Amino acid sequence: MAREEQPQQQHSPKGQAWFCTTGLPSDVVIEVGDMTFHLHKFPLMSKSKKIHDLIMNKESSLARHAGGGEEEGEDEGAGEIREEQVVLEADEEADAHRIRLPDFPGGADAFELAAKFCYGVKLDLTPATAAPLRCAAERLGMSDDHAEDNLVSRADRFMSHTVLRNPRDAIRALKSCEDLLPLADDLGLVSRCVDAIAAKAAASTPTALFGWPINDAGAGDRPRHKKNAGAGATSTLFDDLAGLSLATFTRVIAAMRERGVGPEVLEGALIAYAKRSIPGLSRSDRHTGGGGAAAAAAPRSADGDQKALLETVIVNLPEETIKSSAHTGTAVGATTARVLFGLLRTANILQASEASRDMLERRVASRLPDAAVDDLLIPSYSYLVETLYDVDCVERIVRHFLEGRGGGVEEVDEEGSEAETPGREASRRAMLAVGRLMDAYLGEIATDANLKTDKFCDLAWALPDGARVYDDGLYRAVDIYIKVSAEHILNAILIDACGSMPVLRSRRRRSLCRHIQR
Repeated sequence: MAREEQPQQQHSPKGQAWFCTTGLPSDVVIEVGDMTFHLHKFPLMSKSKKIHDLIMNKESSLARHAGGGEEEGEDEGAGEIREEQVVLEADEEADAHRIRLPDFPGGADAFELAAKFCYGVKLDLTPATAAPLRCAAERLGMSDDHAEDNLVSRADRFMSHTVLRNPRDAIRALKSCEDLLPLADDLGLVSRCVDAIAAKAAASTPTALFGWPINDAGAGDRPRHKKNAGAGATSTLFDDLAGLSLATFTRVIAAMRERGVGPEVLEGALIAYAKRSIPGLSRSDRHTGGGGAAAAAAPRSADGDQKALLETVIVNLPEETIKSSAHTGTAVGATTARVLFGLLRTANILQASEASRDMLERRVASRLPDAAVDDLLIPSYSYLVETLYDVDCVERIVRHFLEGRGGGVEEVDEEGSEAETPGREASRRAMLAVGRLMDAYLGEIATDANLKTDKFCDLAWALPDGARVYDDGLYRAVDIYIKVSAEHILNAILIDACGSMPVLRSRRRRSLCRHIQR
């Protein structure tokens, strides 16, 4: 048995032809997609009840017709064949049956393997071919009721004893099921793979999933030495899951959640899926203030799908990773602040729903102490905003951060007023880190001449006094802002002080501005 490989091979009107080289002329021609299989009816009929019944019914009908039976019976019998059509060849192969199998599960490749099985060729099952073969066997009626140790039981045993015991193999099998729906779902193949993956994930240790660390080494962390060492091992699982379709992946996440899989694993898998599916989320694909360029790299036709995917990922992120532990300002989970800010940039670019962006901003707020200044420099994508950066978004994030700490009113207690605890010390370190971060951020946005004075002051006063040990960073930001926006500040002061008094002449204003800049 071999596939013709030479250019002079015969062709059907639709595509290539496949021959079984047994030395006997073929008496059955089966069309599957663009491939035409020239086979023999007895090996096929011995294993496939579907082909057996089709051929037997057709031959019985022809026998009745040859014996002078009613022609109407033949027409009625032919009319009962809906998905498959059996007709006699009218040309050279006058004795050959032709069977058309439209929409055959697994296509020509799956039927070829099933045909080889009918001829007694050793079956080489793999995680990628097990599900297509199982569906093909179901379509052809290759059960043990028709023949002992048939293809249905063979494929089922391989799934149970090999595929479902290895989570990576189960993921590969689940991926192959996506082209076999709804039959694969009706046969329980999808649910079995999903349950196997979720069960294995639930049985893994909190710091490792399926034997590999859960942290995604390439998830946008700050540069590390030897970051490529072992990267293949650490990201293999999440990469496999990220290859699934959104509907299938969401089903796996739901099963993991029902099994009690840790929130850090769920969040890591969701973030990896978003990075795999949406361009520009990786740190290497974006630069400070360059979110628009990253978005431009994505196909415009896919923006709607990317928006739906991103919103689905955000909705499924576990709430546990937002909650702070003992008001420390840090949250449970493995995802870095840099990755979350990347998601927030993308959500703004794709104009995700307000609810999705609010959920993401709250999640970002829980990682704010670990953020860098360039993470906060989120470009403004709205034509209604004059500032270069989205200052309102950062203001909301700071507010969410303070709300997560009980309103942000925690101050540095007087010396000796209360015993120091590890939780209070960690909370104080987190608040000081946010204070330094905001001072540096104010220094960056102070160069924007369109930044209003009240907005700058709101951000400067957003944190409590205990967030700063020294005010040097804040003074530096104010100094930069005054030098850049001196005329705007002067106008605001004059209008506020003089009320309805005529505005000073422009030459006098410029003189005062030069004096301030000195």
